[in-house]
Amino acid sequence: MTQPGTNRHEDDAPLSANRRTPNPSPKSRVLSFVGEIFITLGVVLGLFIVWQNWWTDVANEKVVKQERSAVLDDWGATMGPDGIIGPPQPIVVSPTTQPRAVGATGSAITKPHAHRGAAVVVGGPQFAQTHSNATPVFLTMQDPIAMAAKSLLPQGRLPVPKPTKHVANKPTSRKPSTSARAKKVQTIGFMYAPALRKQRLWATPIVQGTSERALARGVGHYAGSAAFGGIGNAAVAGHRTTHGAPFRHIDSFKRGDHVIVRVRDKWFVYVLDRSKIVRPKEHWVLRARPIKSNSGRLLTLTTCHPLHSAARRFVWWGHLVRTLPASGPAPAELKMKR
Repeated sequence: MTQPGTNRHEDDAPLSANRRTPNPSPKSRVLSFVGEIFITLGVVLGLFIVWQNWWTDVANEKVVKQERSAVLDDWGATMGPDGIIGPPQPIVVSPTTQPRAVGATGSAITKPHAHRGAAVVVGGPQFAQTHSNATPVFLTMQDPIAMAAKSLLPQGRLPVPKPTKHVANKPTSRKPSTSARAKKVQTIGFMYAPALRKQRLWATPIVQGTSERALARGVGHYAGSAAFGGIGNAAVAGHRTTHGAPFRHIDSFKRGDHVIVRVRDKWFVYVLDRSKIVRPKEHWVLRARPIKSNSGRLLTLTTCHPLHSAARRFVWWGHLVRTLPASGPAPAELKMKR
């Protein structure tokens, strides 16, 4: 028997220090390995969801701002605090600036320059109406080309040079540069939806084409569909999730809501008529006359449905109610409330 205060018997000493942890069985190792894989996959999946649903929106916002700035600079127009694009500003071309071709409406492509000599504009809206095959250009009276143009002004047009033949180079395996590929995505206008202004469908860039790269920059105009304001069906596609999700709340539209499109020289005001949920292969929705309408100038909006799925397509159709020149006041429908 041990006395108080003395050491314990040797039999009472802990034995764990002398024992070794048993090796895990093969089954335990496999389960541990599989568990680590699932944890890693979960982290990767979570990061992908964050990238797809949040970061693409952040990146899209930056791209849209750059795109708006570049296009408005090209159009010679400005955007007000309310996001509405104003009329193109008058352009004065300096004598040191090379003459450049402009659109049939006479709107300029170059930036405004300082007043350093009188300028003459050959071409414009009235000129284009009477001489559809002419090439309007901006010229200065101090430019030698302008002196020659001055003698041609009574006839109302400049001679158009014949296109020269181009001999194609041999095919090359080198891929085009990133800047060359980016130029393929062209912004042709902007879309406004007063009913969805708070949902960010406001001054949204409209790009030509519906490729993945195009839809990452705005809503896309289907290749082969009618031009905005033209006879036929102007069809547009847009994301409902990711990349700004311009059509996320397309199901919130109601019959009679307005969709307004601004291009370089015009405003187009459409009224929505009806909607339908279809299967992805139902391409009839993009036909020239997909619905019965008294108007021959239609608009189609398409997106995936339901949210986070591409199982169906949500489609809205509308028709053109009026066209306004960009040089005048913006459409009153932009300030209408539902």
